[in-house]
Parts: sequence; C-alpha cells; structure tokens
Amino acid sequence: MKNKWIALLACMVTFIPFSAIQAKAPKVGDYVGEALATDIAAYVNGAPIPSMNIEGYTAVTAEDLRSYGFDVAWSPTSRSLVIEPAAQKVQPVVKPNPAADRPIGTKFKDVLYTDIRTYYGDKPIPSYNIDGQTAIRLNDLAPFGTVDWTPEKRTISFQASPPPAKPANPLRQAGATLTVSSEKDINIKLQFTDDGEYQDGTKVGFPRNGLPFFQLAHFADQLGYTITTDGTNVTVSSGLYAFRLHPDSQEVELYWGDSWVKSYQLVFPPHRADDSLYLYSLDMGRLFGYTGTWNQEQRTLDVRYESYAVSDYGLPIKVDGETATVKAAATLPSDMPFGSAGELRLSLDNSHTFGNGGSGAFGQPINQNAVVWAQAPIPLALGDNNITARLSSGERILYLAHYNVQTSFADYPLQVDLLSFSLDQSKQGYLTTDATDFTLTGKASGSFYISTTKWELGSPPTDSSPMAVNVDENGAFQMPLSLEQGKGLYKVDVLTTVATPRGSLGYLDAGHFYVNLLSDGQ
Repeated sequence: MKNKWIALLACMVTFIPFSAIQAKAPKVGDYVGEALATDIAAYVNGAPIPSMNIEGYTAVTAEDLRSYGFDVAWSPTSRSLVIEPAAQKVQPVVKPNPAADRPIGTKFKDVLYTDIRTYYGDKPIPSYNIDGQTAIRLNDLAPFGTVDWTPEKRTISFQASPPPAKPANPLRQAGATLTVSSEKDINIKLQFTDDGEYQDGTKVGFPRNGLPFFQLAHFADQLGYTITTDGTNVTVSSGLYAFRLHPDSQEVELYWGDSWVKSYQLVFPPHRADDSLYLYSLDMGRLFGYTGTWNQEQRTLDVRYESYAVSDYGLPIKVDGETATVKAAATLPSDMPFGSAGELRLSLDNSHTFGNGGSGAFGQPINQNAVVWAQAPIPLALGDNNITARLSSGERILYLAHYNVQTSFADYPLQVDLLSFSLDQSKQGYLTTDATDFTLTGKASGSFYISTTKWELGSPPTDSSPMAVNVDENGAFQMPLSLEQGKGLYKVDVLTTVATPRGSLGYLDAGHFYVNLLSDGQ
C-alpha cells in the first residue's frame, strides 16, 4: 500500500502541466502586492523621509536617498541601482509624504515585479518597483549602519556608517551627474570599389549618383541590432534605443524605451534594391552613431562603433537660483579616432522656460582611459521645472532622463556689476510684493538704466524699453517699478551705457534681480 501511494504521488508530480509552472513566474511589471499607508515615522541620517509599508516593513524610495547624503546611480544597460554614502555632506531636502493623508493600512500604490538589481555598495539588497521608482526596506540596510525601531513612538531610523576615506567614484565627487564609459568597440573595414563597397569580400553597398549607399540589414546585424517591420515601417532596435523609418520617406523617428524622442531628416531617401533597404553612408553613420576614418590611398573606410555604459546620479530636487548645470564625465580609450569624442553630446531641455535648450560636447581623450567632460547650463523657472537630459552619439541615443527640479529663488544673490550698488529693501536678488506699482530705493556710484520683463512658463519674456534711474549727490536713487502684466515673476535687468562706433547709445548688462508679484492687488 505504501508503494502504491508513492507511485500515485509520483504520477501527480510528473503530470503537472509545464504551462501551469510557468504561469507562477512573474514578469517585469506584473502586480505582486501593494504598498500601504503607514503612521510609522521614518528617518534617515536624522532627517524625516517619506515612507510606506511593504509586506509589514517600513520602506522608502531609493531615489529619495539622494537628498539624504547618498549617491544613487541608475545604470540602464545593466538595469542596476547602486546606493553609496556620498563623500560630501548635504543638507537634507525633506519631501512631503504623499501617503500621509491616507488612512493607515490603505493602499498607497501597486508593487510591481522588477528585474532591476539594487545594491548598497557592492552588496545586493531586495527592492520593489513602485510607480517607476525603486523602493527598499529600511531593515535591509542594517548591515550598512544602524537601524533603530522605537515601538512606543512608532519611529524607525537608519543611520549610515561613515563613507570610505576614498570615494567609490571620484567622478561623482567631482560633480558628475552622468558618467559614461566605453564598454567595447566594433570595427568594420569597408573596401570601396567602382561597383560598390565590400566587407571581407561581401558586397554591402553600392554607389548611387556617385554617393555610397550601405545595406541597412548588414550594418544592423554587424552592430547587434534587430530589424522588425509591420509591413510598412521598418524598426531598427538595440534595446532601449530604436529608430523607425518608412522606405518612401526621409523622416526617421527616434525612440528611447518605446517613447518617441525626436525626428531626424535623412539627407537622401532610403533606396530599395535586391529586396534590401539601403541608406546614404552619412545617414547610416548618424543613426547608428559610429565614426568612420577614410583612407584615400587604399580607398577604405574604417568604421568604429562604441558601446557605452551610462550611470545617472540625478539632479538635486531643489535649486536656489536661476540655472542648473548638468555635468557629464566620459571615460574613453585613447585610440578612438580623432573627432570621435566630438560625436558625443549632452543636450538639455526645460519645458517650463523659453529658449530652454542647452548642450555641451565632450573633448578628445589624450591618454588611455582618459576622462573628458561636457557640461551644459539650463535656465530654471520659478517653481517646478521638468528637465530632460539626453546623451547621444551622432543621432544614436545613449541615455535619456527626466528630472523634476524645484527652485524658489529665495537665496538668489544680488550680483550687480555697478560700484556700490545696493537695495534698501533686500540684500538678496529676490524680492516679493503685493503692489503692482512701487518704488525701490538704494545706492549706486552713478546713474544707470533698468529693463523689466515678465517671465511666463514656456513663453518668451516680454520686452520693455530701458528706463533711466538717476542718483543724487549722495549716490541715492529711487527706482519706480510698474508690474502691469499680472502676478508672477519679473526680471529687472540693470544696464550701463556705452557709446557705439556709430555714435548711438548702447547698453551693457551689469546684472539683474527678481521681483515676484504675489497678487494682482494694487
């Protein structure tokens, strides 16, 4: 009888359908639980931090730790998040807890399955996907510091151990928001002949009206891309980056993570021959982001394609000032063809300001594993700013990120390059008022002009004619301001005059300050 039961159990185990076993394995993005609102107050390095309850434990958002003395680096290619104590101390920026106004124990957000690997230093820790961000449990940080739970006060705190004397990433300590490193290179040598272009004896291109056209499928295969078609459009993808073209159009759509980013206009339309699609050589290089070195004597083109790894440390969530600067550091091999690093570019965009673009190019490496930098300032509007940063090689997108940055201008300094310039109402470069018409007073070494403009989100500043401000024998002045375009932020430019070669009056920018009209009252 015992043997019969064993045989029956074996049959039951043997004939469980494999599809049923597969169904239990979650996929990325699958619902696996809920994050709940909690009344437990969480602290990190002595400062309160928004928290939630996951599986009975207090959890925080890993990205929030950037404001609490940690470097948090996201790497899209390896799909990993690394948390490390920052070498430089920061003043915590406490965010409002979005779950604080919810009843205790009620659903805050869905918990989704993720394949992202999270590390504290080089040690893996459990993590969860919460609305596109990474949540971690404070208890799992105990090996890296001290976790204290005080039940009578319902508080939990994590105090991190001191950072190592030598920073894990000196580029981050030097101010890098983004770091780029070359992982590998692919080299292709093309032989040009009168009837076409060849790689190792295989024809991969042909001349058309005297210009070289390369076979798209061949280059995609050589560089590790996949090609799919919906019957009309052709999509070429390497994971997060993809471009989509129509055989009869010069417009190419560029994507990052299935989201449209921009359009690129081909120099010449695609050409179809022998059931294959061909692109003009310059277009091919721009879309794949490779560089080519031409040898006129041998009629060869050496194509070099670099694969890059990017780490994103994020921008501060709060900036006191009118600009933010994004710095990117690239570690590149010295044997890159001259000018290749120039194909790398950092581009910025702020949807809340007019004239919102910024960009910077990388320098050329001068020795093995040399570090080259690119940096770009971006103007900020008062309040919320949605900043997009894009790293690219040619048109190939290496990385794209969105940051939300808040600015108050409250600590903006008064910097006017005019001897003895001061304002009686404020020592800072930011003032607030409820009056549409009022007069500022102060002192300066001589007369000057002012120009007042209203800042509107996403719109060009309104123009105004310069107005003279005179000083008396004691250097005192009265500066009447008329803020007639409603509440909001006004920029007051201080101008000095200079004679132009034609004898007319020119203006030089000596500095500026801001006035925020809080209401439309008189």
